[in-house]
Amino acid sequence: MQTRAYWNNYNMTFRDETHGPSAGGSFWQTCPLVAHFDPSVASVFYDDFYELPGTAAADKRWGITEDAGKTGTDAMLDMRGGVYSQYVGGTNNEETYLHTVSESWILTAGYSLWFEARVAIVETSTNEANFWIGLTDVEAANQVADTNAGPIDTYDGVGFFKTGGALTTVGFETSNNTTQSTSTSQWTIVSGAFRNYGCWIKTESTSDTVAVCTPYVDGVAGTAHNITLSGLAEMEFVIGLKTGATDAEEIFYVDYVKVIQIRN
Repeated sequence: MQTRAYWNNYNMTFRDETHGPSAGGSFWQTCPLVAHFDPSVASVFYDDFYELPGTAAADKRWGITEDAGKTGTDAMLDMRGGVYSQYVGGTNNEETYLHTVSESWILTAGYSLWFEARVAIVETSTNEANFWIGLTDVEAANQVADTNAGPIDTYDGVGFFKTGGALTTVGFETSNNTTQSTSTSQWTIVSGAFRNYGCWIKTESTSDTVAVCTPYVDGVAGTAHNITLSGLAEMEFVIGLKTGATDAEEIFYVDYVKVIQIRN
């Protein structure tokens, strides 16, 4: 262990020269340390998936919304660090969503937010999976639209998405009702490979009218989007997966989800 302190994004933070990540190489180096540790400063949601999520009626943290066509069994995997797998059926446009059971986050002027999820998508049909990872006020069916159409046209949210149709690219979108800002192909994925999907939603003044949403994949920043704060609804964290044009089950693995938002 060779832990060092240094400044990044106006924050005092830490890195370890042996275990990493590199300076500037972690999304969480944008988040103040006091937000991680002091509950009077920020709320912290964190799940490392050591227990099997249940249905919304039975589980205190996660709910599952899905079609009934899958044959695979959702399960905890024998992997280091706790990893959960969730299936979606093989019929065209079948879908499954893992979502927090309450709308615990709303984007408001002066209340910055950070989220990150480490997720792998297992594409049984090559490049055909559709997915969503992020915050949204639509945790029910069809947050991911049918027929490889991407996120739906009307929702409040910030997140990452991929469309089917033999595509390997991942996009990022912010949405306030029907107003979307979309980057369609900032990153690529490999079936079964974990990637860290994070977003820093920055609003530090109560007079802000927009928040700056900077996406990070594996600690590297992508193109930032502005989102208008007025009119946004409360949101849940959602990981959604929908099948593409071929009749094969798809799977997502989730290692962890963490969301921090300034409280006061």
